[in-house]
Amino acid sequence: TSGLDTFTAYSVVYNLKQVAKTGRTVIATLHQPSSEIFHMFDDLLILSEGSVIFFGPASDSMDYFSEKGFPCPRYCNPADHFFLNILNVNPTSRPRAPSRGTFLASAIITRDITASNKSVVNARLEQVHMLVDAWPTTPLGVRMQNLAENPNGSGVHSEVKGDGASISTQFK
Repeated sequence: TSGLDTFTAYSVVYNLKQVAKTGRTVIATLHQPSSEIFHMFDDLLILSEGSVIFFGPASDSMDYFSEKGFPCPRYCNPADHFFLNILNVNPTSRPRAPSRGTFLASAIITRDITASNKSVVNARLEQVHMLVDAWPTTPLGVRMQNLAENPNGSGVHSEVKGDGASISTQFK
């Protein structure tokens, strides 16, 4: 949806949602989704430095991060909150623009970390690493790992075509 106006981006995601309602799996990476678009997501995967910090129903994400000490402020777009307040480890510097088309971004570490904000950056890095370490042991993390290891036992259809990797291979 990068480069699209709000209405067109909403229309694209709305149509993808309609495709998903027909039983098809739709996987998309969206850059800066509006809160209206965010609330259309069924599931959400958030990565930090290539590691999962959340994967599950998008509707559970705000409660999950609140329980981990990152409550989303009232009237704040959850996508903005996740990127600016959780994934951005250097709150005193302007974040670099993420790669085009990416919402799931690695933690941003700017090159100009000064001595005065180094302790803040280190504290934020520790928080992000805590989220990475905590995820596999959460009930939802365990459930997703079980799903990845046994997709057919949970009602998910897994099929390998050609050289593609199955869902269980992708989450190992």
